[in-house]
Amino acid sequence: MPYYVYILLCDNGSFYTGYTKDIDERFQLHLSGRGARYTKMHKPKRVVHVETYEVRSEAMRRERFIKKLSHNQKQALCKSKKKHNSVKKILMSKEQITTGEKSMPKNKPSWTEKLHDSKNLPKVEAITGKMSNRWGTGTVVIPAPIEVDQLMRKVPWGRLTTINDVRAALARKHNATIGCPMTTGIFVWIAANAAAEQQQNGAADITPYWRTLKADGVLNDKYPGGVDIQKQLLEGEGHTVASKGKRFFVVDYQKGLTSL
Repeated sequence: MPYYVYILLCDNGSFYTGYTKDIDERFQLHLSGRGARYTKMHKPKRVVHVETYEVRSEAMRRERFIKKLSHNQKQALCKSKKKHNSVKKILMSKEQITTGEKSMPKNKPSWTEKLHDSKNLPKVEAITGKMSNRWGTGTVVIPAPIEVDQLMRKVPWGRLTTINDVRAALARKHNATIGCPMTTGIFVWIAANAAAEQQQNGAADITPYWRTLKADGVLNDKYPGGVDIQKQLLEGEGHTVASKGKRFFVVDYQKGLTSL
């Protein structure tokens, strides 16, 4: 798996350098304020330079090198590439850098595309292996991502649900004993990111993902924007959000639960 060293242009004209395995996901994290402390303060506008490495240590070494460059040197590095969205494969030595062009992955799916990729789901399977140690016997439904999104969309303004409630609704729908905890959690995350992506593209009717909480009314720190955005949206709908340690939760969330 390749590692990418990237440079972002921020809204104050400065540059931010980092490395990642996934450019798209990392950029979305920066946009949401969760990518780095610097980009939380200085919002990134776009990716202006990308290089790719096969070895993580080389990517880290290159990241450190670029961070030590002056602003003008970084600017010159960015301008030296014909296309900002291209990926350059870098062969590094102590004295020089030789580059060879390599196009960005063409079929990198968007969050919305991931949401609509059914992956031959849903399917109902027998509970076996390690899962049976916790859940006993019966069947488990592995839902399609869009099914999870559709349930999240049912939660009206001012009301709430939890991932466990979504799982229970999926189990009822498919006449299964339980809804798969792992895949349901992942698809809730995909639905949330797809909603944020659609909103950035100008959509007004998006899935209100912030109304879907974790167990015990806990806010989901993996949502776009983290707990800060979710807290703001929930309080805007009349809920009280408190914290205990590092966890944020909706006070008396049970009173706001809706049926799915």
